[in-house]
Amino acid sequence: MGIFQIGSLMIKYEWIILVAAGIISYLVIKKQLKHEGEFQKSFLDTLINSAFLYFIVYKFSIILIRPSIIIENPLGILYFTGGMKGYIIAGIACVLYLGWTYKKRNWLSKKVVHALGYSIVTFLIAFLAIRTLFILIL
Repeated sequence: MGIFQIGSLMIKYEWIILVAAGIISYLVIKKQLKHEGEFQKSFLDTLINSAFLYFIVYKFSIILIRPSIIIENPLGILYFTGGMKGYIIAGIACVLYLGWTYKKRNWLSKKVVHALGYSIVTFLIAFLAIRTLFILIL
């Protein structure tokens, strides 16, 4: 795919599609869990925290993968990412965070499996639909 450029700021189309799919998924899950009360609020907060955690860990995973970058090129930490290894490390961090939150808040397993499954499927469908429409338009 390409990039969207505003002045010197460049954003990959893929990132824009990911954010749009995340917003759509959030709204659908919020509507789906509206009768769950406190679980809805805490689950949605946990999902948003997971998304931010994923981004931060992915972005700074280069420090774990190539620690020499701190000495060689300290500003490179801001520009480089961990690549596929970074994706895996960020995914593991999110799973650990979700497990810790599940245990801490004593959620019912049935609710968590239902909400998590629904959120993953909704996100994937929204992402694929938006990406397909985007490709067709361009």
